[in-house]
Amino acid sequence: MENFWNDHVHMPVEVIYKWGNGQSEIRFRSEFRAFIGPGPNDGTIDIDDTTKVKIEDFHLRFSPSFQRYFYNDTDKTLIISDSSPKMGGRYRLVIRPTIDEP
Repeated sequence: MENFWNDHVHMPVEVIYKWGNGQSEIRFRSEFRAFIGPGPNDGTIDIDDTTKVKIEDFHLRFSPSFQRYFYNDTDKTLIISDSSPKMGGRYRLVIRPTIDEP
């Protein structure tokens, strides 16, 4: 009900973040926010900073204009991938909600 009639979806998630062409990995829990509907933010995804990851060191805001999104229906995860100098090459996030399906 928290997300009913909003222009965004908000939920707790578990994230597996791999970077440096797969050489480094970190797992953490955070808050996920996806903006939906008409407007310039449509499809934008934010993952909140945590004690393990900060926006200064990791990409935590994503846009379908720049990153690739893929939803894995088998294990119900969202995969975001791209490449950047900030992350030392390719990076990939596997995002899984930590709430039960309604």
